[in-house]
Amino acid sequence: MILTTDFFIQLDNGEWEAYSVKPMKALEHDRTIQKQAIEKAYWELQGVKWHIVLDNQLKTIACMNLGLLRHYAETSVTNSVSIPSWIKIFQSAILEKKNISISDAIEETSIKLNIDYKLSSSVLFHCLWHRIIAVNLNIPIHLEKKPIDLGIVINA
Repeated sequence: MILTTDFFIQLDNGEWEAYSVKPMKALEHDRTIQKQAIEKAYWELQGVKWHIVLDNQLKTIACMNLGLLRHYAETSVTNSVSIPSWIKIFQSAILEKKNISISDAIEETSIKLNIDYKLSSSVLFHCLWHRIIAVNLNIPIHLEKKPIDLGIVINA
């Protein structure tokens, strides 16, 4: 019989960990529980920490935010816009007007750089993904919110 592990990752400290991802309902079946016990025992014999991750653990706000942002990890915005210039203008907008929404700050930045709003919002999401601009991922990213409400901090 073949058993598989969903993720086998190396941590920054060089250690390895194994992860099995399962739907919560799968644990209602005795055979699934047996297979998971075998998988856990195998990895423990290898000296590797084993974890089970259930689907309900993945449906978090942070996961949804990362799902949104990951599309902007490798975008062409870096070819279309000077990121440092965009950040400088965006930062000025949010510092000068404490109650400005992120959407309005993006709009102001777009106008000053003579780019369209969609491109400007893509720059923001690109910067959030790469942590050039930090955000609290445990709060849904909605552009009508104020930067302070999302914990936005510019790291550039």
